[in-house]
Amino acid sequence: MPKIGRRKRKKLSSSSGNESPATAQDQEDEISDSQTFATIMASEESSNESPSLADVWKVLTEIKTNTEKLVLEVNSLKVNYKELQDNLASAKAQVDILVEENKILTSKVKSLEDDKLKSRTKLKDMERRLDEAEERHDNLEQYTRKFNLVIHGISEREDEDNAENVIELGKLLNVNLTRGDIDIVHRMNVKSKNQPRPIIVRFTSYNAKSQLYKARLHLRNVFSQDLGPGKIYINENLTEWRAELFKEVRKVRKKYNNGKAWTIDGKIFFKPELTAKPLRIESYENLKTS
Repeated sequence: MPKIGRRKRKKLSSSSGNESPATAQDQEDEISDSQTFATIMASEESSNESPSLADVWKVLTEIKTNTEKLVLEVNSLKVNYKELQDNLASAKAQVDILVEENKILTSKVKSLEDDKLKSRTKLKDMERRLDEAEERHDNLEQYTRKFNLVIHGISEREDEDNAENVIELGKLLNVNLTRGDIDIVHRMNVKSKNQPRPIIVRFTSYNAKSQLYKARLHLRNVFSQDLGPGKIYINENLTEWRAELFKEVRKVRKKYNNGKAWTIDGKIFFKPELTAKPLRIESYENLKTS
């Protein structure tokens, strides 16, 4: 409670010794102080007054409403939490299934990779065996052609005698041949508009074939009107694969001024220079490195 200021009454003069009666101003001051005190007391009593039942009911109603809302929210959260747990359990089950399926797929992939590796190994082995078989077959085929020569450039005539043509060519190259040296002779079935078909001849002996083949180096100095006006060439009767390889070798030879390419008994040789060591060409890979 705030302190109430009280005004002191004026003292009488010392000469009188008795209190003088209160003035009108003093009485008014006392009345004012009393009113102020009463007002303050009434205010304090009003502030300390207990709330009414209506106010209490209102507050309780609000508390009840808020509590019911909280209960509903909690129940809703429980439902959502239960749904979340169910979803998590379902997701976990699906993940477990996927993990198992992944393990199965991983095992299958591993098995397929192993099968693929085995297949590659088998394929390489089959390719190696096929290459070996083709090489053996080519060697055998070339061996059967060991006594054969192919002669290019001899003109074609009606009722021609190709055995006599071969004998005549031998005479021009100083090689003595007889009909007994010739086993089979005929034109090859190769069509050409500008060139006569080549003659393939099979000799009865390797010696007769070898003599005529070695004498081919002198063909540049030979000319015979009876055999034809064109140039004559003598080649070994190569297998199809060796003929293609030899064709590529001759293409490479043209890149060198003094390059040479030739065959002996079906074996292909190449020299880029006259003084170079002969290289045996057995595959296209050899040709790339030459």
